Amino acid sequence: MNRRSQLVCLYSGYAFFVLYLFGIVVVAGFIPPPAPSWSPDAVMAFFDGRHVRILVGMSVCAFASALYLP
Repeated sequence: MNRRSQLVCLYSGYAFFVLYLFGIVVVAGFIPPPAPSWSPDAVMAFFDGRHVRILVGMSVCAFASALYLP
């Protein structure tokens, strides 16, 4: 394996980390998670109110997961 391939793998790992965190924290808003003491209605409202954000955030995470392979 030459140096260029190793650098591509290295930067691919960094890109995965940044994109995955962006998708799960910034877009989907999963950090902090819902509190265990929330009622079922509160949890439903949490996910229902962020439906589109969660779909987009998880799509970003799915794309980022491909960068983890190298």
